[in-house]
Amino acid sequence: MKSILELAKIIKERDNPDTPTLLYGEVVGEFPDIQIRLGEKILLTQKELHFSSYLNPQILRNTSLTVNADTVECSTASVGDHGAHHHIIGNKTLKGTQTFDSVLKIGDKVILLPFFNYQEYYVLDKVVK
Repeated sequence: MKSILELAKIIKERDNPDTPTLLYGEVVGEFPDIQIRLGEKILLTQKELHFSSYLNPQILRNTSLTVNADTVECSTASVGDHGAHHHIIGNKTLKGTQTFDSVLKIGDKVILLPFFNYQEYYVLDKVVK
């Protein structure tokens, strides 16, 4: 009877492989040498991690900002007793490359999705309450 139970267990394990599931980690080191702790014993480094582009500050982003304003009214009480004045700005478009500060800071919680081999992990997002 014991061998039949062992055989059933082996068949069940073979037919029901582990499916990767979402995991939670904690950022313990920031970019460029980011580290994420998974549980109490596993420390993931940059070489085991893949990130959504918006989480990675090392990716440069091309940006364009258009300001549509004819007049801006300012109050300058701290500069002197000149009262309100106006600056003519007009329409301006600013273009350039932007580098963002790291979204992930030490202590942040992140959602991880392991690859099937559990040797690499995809960092899906930062967890916020």
